[in-house]
Amino acid sequence: MAEGDQSPPGTDLILATLQNAVTAINNLGLSDLLTEATINSTTAGNHTIISAQSGLVASVYSLFLVVGSSVDITFMDGSATNLTGPLSMTANSALFLDNRKPAWFTCVTNSAFVINTSAAAQVSGRCYYIQE
Repeated sequence: MAEGDQSPPGTDLILATLQNAVTAINNLGLSDLLTEATINSTTAGNHTIISAQSGLVASVYSLFLVVGSSVDITFMDGSATNLTGPLSMTANSALFLDNRKPAWFTCVTNSAFVINTSAAAQVSGRCYYIQE
């Protein structure tokens, strides 16, 4: 960036959230077991974060995301079962689900982990999970 330019709004928050997520994963001792998935969407609707795998169950142990504009986020087991109600997020806000046991979300066998967004908005982050 040129001298005098500023980082985009929320950059410091994103970096701090990422650092907290990595620290939490390392502290829990799951870091060698967890798989990472990128969260990156700009459109309204369902966004598959963890694809369904035959005979496997997806369990989400940690997650962080940042939204670029106001949007409702709903975490889902597949495309039809809500794991949460809509979580209203304002522009440039973040959500951090610290690493923990038991998992924050566990999908049924052969089901995807999906994030639904109520409106077009940039949603970025990472998801840390085990599929077994």
